[in-house]
Amino acid sequence: MTKYSEDMIIKARLKYLEEYYKLKDGNSKFDTVKELCEFFDISKKTLYKWRNRYEQSGEDPRSLLNRSTAPKTSPRKPPKWLERTVVSIRDRLGWSSLKISVYLRRKGVINPNTGKPVSEYGVRCIFERYRRGAKYEKEETEEVERYEKDEPGELAHIDIKKLPNVEGEDPSKKKYQHALNDDCTRIPYVEVLPDKRAKTAADFFERGTKWFDRKYDIQFEALLSDNGKEYTYHTKSGRKKHIFERRCEKLDIKHKRTKVARPQTNGKVERFFRTIDDELHNKFHFDSHKDREMALKEYLRKFRKYRMHFGINGLTPEEKLQKVRSAEIEQQEEEVESKKQETLLMC
Repeated sequence: MTKYSEDMIIKARLKYLEEYYKLKDGNSKFDTVKELCEFFDISKKTLYKWRNRYEQSGEDPRSLLNRSTAPKTSPRKPPKWLERTVVSIRDRLGWSSLKISVYLRRKGVINPNTGKPVSEYGVRCIFERYRRGAKYEKEETEEVERYEKDEPGELAHIDIKKLPNVEGEDPSKKKYQHALNDDCTRIPYVEVLPDKRAKTAADFFERGTKWFDRKYDIQFEALLSDNGKEYTYHTKSGRKKHIFERRCEKLDIKHKRTKVARPQTNGKVERFFRTIDDELHNKFHFDSHKDREMALKEYLRKFRKYRMHFGINGLTPEEKLQKVRSAEIEQQEEEVESKKQETLLMC
């Protein structure tokens, strides 16, 4: 409110009180307080409120200004430093409100005004105040069937993506990112190779299965790929001769293929490629192919161990594996205990 507005309000209300005091002295053109209030379009309660303030303040004209009894800020509203932290994370990393909320909870950051972590709704409110976040609704043309395997190794996803050239490197030397993901835990195995031939893909897949077996004790039962010529042929007779198909038979892994022109069927590895692009390839500048591959290696290490994945309820891939393994051990112990109880009853 400007000083001019304040002066206008004070002047008007002093006029009301002046007429009120004239009425009390018998010098007013009004006969009653009700008539005075109707003329100025105010209530009697309001007039008396201004009179009391004016008299109690020692006839200070500024006492006639509006005074809100509501608190200036919500008692549950996060302090400015916490709001700025949320906005900073959003601006630098582009995380969603849910991801930021879970991240702050895991780091032990709480709202000192409530003594609790900031909820997803609280983060969205901060987004609104600071004009962050995307306001749109994504309409799906058809219902998407989502699934997740219960056990590590039930299904693997494989795919290839061509990487952009690094400035200063020979553009004729192409680089392809081969990825192998476990469906249950989302643990990835990635290599950057010079081509995407069938033999290269088959050798990568065999190295990947050995890596999963050696590092995480995961043995794959089935593999899902697209219908690219590096993975299969389109005829039944051709598949029997394809090097990748024969490698799957050698490893005793069933090879499943997506429907033609349906990349979303293999969506877990497709989304993984997008995540790497957003968080690594498109975010940083690399001096060479070797520099990029070293950064990719470090990123994958952090991805498996530290990065929250909201396809598996905010756990990291290694946390998901540990959770599944712990549940298996508990189930085995329960089965052993149950058999012991049955044996005792029979005796």
